[in-house]
Amino acid sequence: MNADVCTDLLEGWKAIAQFIGLPGISDRVGDRLRRWERQEGLPVTRIAGRVFADRQKLAAWVSMRRRAA
Repeated sequence: MNADVCTDLLEGWKAIAQFIGLPGISDRVGDRLRRWERQEGLPVTRIAGRVFADRQKLAAWVSMRRRAA
């Protein structure tokens, strides 16, 4: 796998929450992220019970969400 691809991926809800700027990781933050995934199209991928997000797609999603607010 290309090293650039590895660094562009975030693995786990904690890393995704930190990238978005959410405080810490708790059940409430995890619930919020999963709700955003279902209801607002948070761009995550699930593979074998693990969750991943592409940094560029996630940054674009955050930017779009902030413009809509």
